[in-house]
Amino acid sequence: MEIFIWTCENIRKQPDGLPVIDDHVWHIIIRGYGEPDQSSDVFTTLCNYAGIRAFYALAHTQDQKNLLPLSFVKIRNKWVIFDPYRKVYFKDRNGGIADIGALKNNNWVIHTRGEQPDINYSPYLKELPSVIEASLIRDSIQSPLNRLLFEIKKRTRLKTGR
Repeated sequence: MEIFIWTCENIRKQPDGLPVIDDHVWHIIIRGYGEPDQSSDVFTTLCNYAGIRAFYALAHTQDQKNLLPLSFVKIRNKWVIFDPYRKVYFKDRNGGIADIGALKNNNWVIHTRGEQPDINYSPYLKELPSVIEASLIRDSIQSPLNRLLFEIKKRTRLKTGR
């Protein structure tokens, strides 16, 4: 929760009129603002640096026309959802943090660290996928050692043309 709170307090919404710059999370942290996916990227990357399994993905409505970046974080062996851009997470009706099963079964209430969000989460939460850990790639790439290896391989491919 401390990482979530820090992200909510330090990564603000993209100011109108400023260009969107899509680059590494460190630059988003330095700028202190970003788009919805960038807020999720910062949050989940910081979680991974702290040793907490996390990634962000685009949730969608049933017709797949509307996309919403959400952060998936593994807490006590369950995957829970955060929306750091809108400062939202979800609790189940018993007051605990809601896992994906509770969200898909409509057993949730919004908990916010800011204003009430201007979005209806229901169509997105009903369509949440099951999390398959083998498919989690970004979190492992963003760890410091793996990021270094990724950059070395990328630069080597650029030089050799492979």
